[in-house]
Amino acid sequence: SDVRPARDCFDEFLHSFADTWNDDICEGRSVQVVHANGREVAIHWADGLLPGLAEAMTVAWPRRLVHIWPDLWLARGMLLQSVVLSMFGLHSRLIFARKTVARRLLGIDRAIGEQFMEANHLLRARNGRPMVGSGCRVLVLED
Repeated sequence: SDVRPARDCFDEFLHSFADTWNDDICEGRSVQVVHANGREVAIHWADGLLPGLAEAMTVAWPRRLVHIWPDLWLARGMLLQSVVLSMFGLHSRLIFARKTVARRLLGIDRAIGEQFMEANHLLRARNGRPMVGSGCRVLVLED
């Protein structure tokens, strides 16, 4: 597949909220250092990146470095946009895990749980204990 249009789309997304950005190099690869909302995150378009080099880049970079793989951007772009915006504190609603509890809700079947996981989690739905049985475990905000 042609990842250049995806890269152009990703760059447009970054520039839509960034206060400033500049290009830098890490381990021989181009990295965009993005500043927004008083925060700085280095973002690397990981086209053709091998896992060993991804780890080396992450260790070598002195601050936060995030790799964006083109296939994940193409498949889950809206969710990745949400994740990136959260890194810059640009999400309107933030819920900390410590303010949630896991509960089994009767009446929510496996299909509904899988739909939620597909829509809201990068790793998508997986078979496992939290979704086994007559209900689905969900996180509920505790006030």
